[in-house]
Formats: sequence, structure tokens, C-alpha cells
Amino acid sequence: MSLPAFDESKSKQIVKDAERVTFNERQERIFEMASEILLSSFPEFQPIVIRGLLRLSVRDWQKRNNTRVTDVDEWSPEQRFCIMQEIADIFQQRFSRILKVHSREAENVLEKIVADVLRKYRYHGE
Repeated sequence: MSLPAFDESKSKQIVKDAERVTFNERQERIFEMASEILLSSFPEFQPIVIRGLLRLSVRDWQKRNNTRVTDVDEWSPEQRFCIMQEIADIFQQRFSRILKVHSREAENVLEKIVADVLRKYRYHGE
């Protein structure tokens, strides 16, 4: 099952907004690992949109928690994993909102892919 296409007008704004989110070196490696999984899972989507959604999800988490993601490196691995789960949930919600077609089947595909990102983060990300 593949997912439907993105809403083009929403994807342009995502790219613009995402350019403002930055990471430290360790977080950039984690971001790239997550991005690669997502990009390989959604080859029909523009990489810049997937990466933009992921960065915006980090930005949203920062706003909700009044914390910069670069500050969490001092936190425990368990706390960082919880943060990754929260960011993954935000990503999944954002991703779903910009799809042209919404279905339970598309949601199931997305949930499985996000769970894969979290498993690989847990194994390789720390």
C-alpha cells in the first residue's frame, strides 16, 4: 500500500518553515537516520518535504515544552527516547494532515513506518 500524494500548497510552506530548525552534530546524525527510513518508505514524496515535516515536528515539540532540542543531550537516554516518541507522534499527525486522501489503511502504513523509526532510534540512536 502506498500513501496518497501531498497537498502541494501545504508542502511549500513546510519547506519554508523548516529551514529555521537546527540541530547539534549528534542530533543531526539521528535526524539523518530517521530521514533515511522515512525517505525509503515514501519514495514518491519529495525528500525536502519529508525532511521539512520532521524538522517542523521538532520545532513543535520545542514550542510545546519550552525547551530547545539541543538542550536535551544532557538528559537520560530514557527521557530522550520519550522525546523522540513525542516528536514521532507530532510527525505522524503533521504527515496525515497534508495527505490528499485520508484512510485507515494509510494511517496503518504510517504508524508502522514511524514505529520502525523509533525501533532503529532505540537501537542505534543513543
